[in-house]
Amino acid sequence: MAAAARHSLWMASLICALYAASGVAAASSSSGALTLLPNNAYGAKCLDGSPPGYYFRPGVGEGRLKWHIYLPGGGWCIGESDCEARSKDYLGRSSAWASSVTGNSGGHVPLTDGILSTDSGTNPSFYKWNTVIIAYCDGGGYTGTRGKVVTKSGKTLYLDGRNIVQAVLDDLKANRGMRSASEVLLSGQSAGGQAVVMLCDKVAESVPSARTKCIADSGFFLDSKAIDGGSSFRDSFEKFAAFHQIQVPNCKSGAKASQWFCYFPQYALGE
Repeated sequence: MAAAARHSLWMASLICALYAASGVAAASSSSGALTLLPNNAYGAKCLDGSPPGYYFRPGVGEGRLKWHIYLPGGGWCIGESDCEARSKDYLGRSSAWASSVTGNSGGHVPLTDGILSTDSGTNPSFYKWNTVIIAYCDGGGYTGTRGKVVTKSGKTLYLDGRNIVQAVLDDLKANRGMRSASEVLLSGQSAGGQAVVMLCDKVAESVPSARTKCIADSGFFLDSKAIDGGSSFRDSFEKFAAFHQIQVPNCKSGAKASQWFCYFPQYALGE
């Protein structure tokens, strides 16, 4: 990973420090309205071909120029049958999404929890910020570039993770005011946390005037041996990377380097 991202990536363990302050106040409604992007410039789609989108809650006060972009987790799909099955639920099609994220709505992380909350006691550092949840629907950890795939069963799938992220960033700048951001926080959990490591530089480069920081929560999947001596994630990641044709920014060439190799944060951060 580039030096810019190395010094701007916060480890998830720092999250605890963000909750040290006290106070009881609410910034704005915790509801976040859904925006779909059916006509995005990249032709990006969810797995089933439905339009991608994001949930947005505007900031208030001094938070109007500050942005928190969150990438939910949800694992990955590997291969045609796995991704075809995934395309039938909310992790693969936007028609299953709720119109706003409140409580446990639409299967997505609610905008009332933890680092997404508008309560100053729960979320003292970011409760006034513009808050965005990029709805996860590509099955490729937000990094796939393969595009349209027709499976053996005749089902058409779309592996557009990387373009979905770019389409959302473009819309936020063009229509939500993020072009004028002073600070940007990219965070994510599990598969979304791993994507944060891969996309931190990309987000920082998209808003060059802003100070960008990144938090990867539970997203450090390690290239290590399992109890039985086998590889715990390597085989799966190699197949996953090939199927989705993932692209990891700043993945360096070398004896071991490949896109699946760089998908392990321990190597991506070591570049």
